Amino acid sequence: MNIKQLISSIRPMDFGDFPERSLGVEVTEEEAFELLFALAKAREPRFTLSPEEIDTYTKAIAWLIGSPSCTSPRGGLYIWGPTGTGKTLLASLLLEMSQLLQIYRPFWRLCTPEGFTGHEGWTCFEIPLLWKHRHAKEFVSHYIKTGQFLGENDPVLFIEDMGVESLDAMHFGSRCEVLPSLLSDRLDRHAERHSLPVIITTNVRPEGLEAKYGDRTASRLRGSCLFLELTTRDHRCDCETSTKD
Repeated sequence: MNIKQLISSIRPMDFGDFPERSLGVEVTEEEAFELLFALAKAREPRFTLSPEEIDTYTKAIAWLIGSPSCTSPRGGLYIWGPTGTGKTLLASLLLEMSQLLQIYRPFWRLCTPEGFTGHEGWTCFEIPLLWKHRHAKEFVSHYIKTGQFLGENDPVLFIEDMGVESLDAMHFGSRCEVLPSLLSDRLDRHAERHSLPVIITTNVRPEGLEAKYGDRTASRLRGSCLFLELTTRDHRCDCETSTKD
């Protein structure tokens, strides 16, 4: 292999002329917040947001629409907090908003003709910013049945309630720490071309990641996710509604 072939084999690190997000329905951050709040109220009329939650939701919306205020639009989300604080609700609302606003994100995909290798095999596409809701336990049960990682090549991987699953799984005598292995491999590949983000909801505090999943997985998550904390009461309580002024 000569130097030109070596250079051409390097995987691309940016998206060229593609924007961080393309929206079929253009909105400002404020308009997107109003839409999210309306969607939440339609699901649960007693939905409320504390001032702290307004800040968290605003950061999540900035990530979703690729606002300049978001410093890591190419990464994923790590939404953490105690039970009942609306972590899965937030992820679900973001998904619904992405569908309504027709949000697209650039992704690199390997489209290599048979027998061909090189940079030209990598092509950037705009793909809808969507994901499948999967519970953490599903990943373990899938591995036990198949010996394979569920959703390992999904454009966006969503893991609900990470931390409640069994850490180890066995498939025909082969033992595996499923989520640490899946996340470490996926996020290593994400670091190369910013095209395999993860969205996680969990009770696991950021400082507890090493103890739960090991240094490698914790480091990958910190390097590739926007961390969002939700700590206030259940949104289904009866209390005065907060709005963003």
